[in-house]
Amino acid sequence: MELLTIRADLFEKISKLNLQQQQQLLEVVDTMLPEQNKREFDFERWMEGVKELGTKLEAKYGANHFGRVQDILDEVREERLNDLTGGR
Repeated sequence: MELLTIRADLFEKISKLNLQQQQQLLEVVDTMLPEQNKREFDFERWMEGVKELGTKLEAKYGANHFGRVQDILDEVREERLNDLTGGR
């Protein structure tokens, strides 16, 4: 299996997991990495930043200015997959 195919398959499957499952998967993957490649990830701090950014964007643009995040992610994934596969 080609690396790009594997990556696309992984990306598709991971995107179907809920947030808690994705966090669990990240923890498992971290155990597989050499010690120097492991990273510290403070989810609570990250989530606070996400909420703060959401509040700022809502204040600046209004509550219904942006589409659903899932729709945006789906579009980005589709575009990236097209880039990787040559639009096939």
